[in-house]
Amino acid sequence: MRGGGRRSSASRSRRKSSSSSKPIRKSKRRERSGRPKRALGPYMFFCKEQHASIAADNPNIPFGDVGRILGSRWQQLTEKDKKPYIKKAEADKKRYEKEMKRSKGR
Repeated sequence: MRGGGRRSSASRSRRKSSSSSKPIRKSKRRERSGRPKRALGPYMFFCKEQHASIAADNPNIPFGDVGRILGSRWQQLTEKDKKPYIKKAEADKKRYEKEMKRSKGR
């Protein structure tokens, strides 16, 4: 079977050893060239606000677990509780649109 089949452990070990001798390639990231940062959503504003307190309350939990806790807390919020984060996201979206118009007008 060609293509999507599993490789034997011998070929995997060869691949690992051969890749370790190659120099590490830097990722090719597109330059933003003066473009503004994208607007954040309501959940991201919530995470930025809550992350420090969760990490302080649970100092030994892994990063992924912090994300799970944030997600469950976000789901438990009512629309009324989410409203301040939604307003921040709307304001950030307006900021982004305004900055995009300014950067395209150059």
